[in-house]
Amino acid sequence: MATREMDQLIIEAMVACRIYGEDVKMIAAEKAGAVRRCSRRKIYCWIVEGDLHFFETPDGEALVCGRSLSRKMNELDSITDRLSGRNA
Repeated sequence: MATREMDQLIIEAMVACRIYGEDVKMIAAEKAGAVRRCSRRKIYCWIVEGDLHFFETPDGEALVCGRSLSRKMNELDSITDRLSGRNA
């Protein structure tokens, strides 16, 4: 893995989320994808759709709001649980 890719995996910061109005852990989109076992592309789709809050660093990296990421994953888990219940 290239040094730049490794740097993206470790970027984390406490930043004031513009939606929640308080400091939250922001993580690099690459790391968010790795943590949630999805592609970085999916993370960016959720950003574009407004499902994830983000902060853009001066060099153009997207840092994703950890709280909105957790909320999105809970929403997906809930949908999966409901669908599983229907098929049982």
